[in-house]
Amino acid sequence: MEGLEGFLNIAAMECVIYSNLAEYGDDVVKRRRLRATQAHEIGHCHLHVAEFRRTRAVLELRHDKRHADSDLYKQEEIKVYRNPEWQAWRFAGALLMPERCVQRAAECGWTLQTMSRAFDVNPSFVEVRLHDLKITKHVRAR
Repeated sequence: MEGLEGFLNIAAMECVIYSNLAEYGDDVVKRRRLRATQAHEIGHCHLHVAEFRRTRAVLELRHDKRHADSDLYKQEEIKVYRNPEWQAWRFAGALLMPERCVQRAAECGWTLQTMSRAFDVNPSFVEVRLHDLKITKHVRAR
């Protein structure tokens, strides 16, 4: 699917990352996107596999037509913090940019660009993590 870089296949118990992302060559932005995507999918493994398996087992027990098209969740109908995608991206941020390390970097006056290089993530990833930790005002862009 367009824009999809990876997914978790619960039935096969495997995490799939598309080769177009994994074949980054010298492209730093793409390499960093690969790292973030891997961390995101690991987040799904850690946070959601057991829940998805339980839900699937419940859905498989229902054989009537009324439940045939049941989804695990509808993104537009749940609070953002309950969204598995949001949760997996938060997990990725914590994994790649541990809170204490980010706080210390901010205290030492690291810029957004310095953090991007040090944590080997894209600047937009740093911005989101700083926002999540509520320390954006302490970090200069350059």
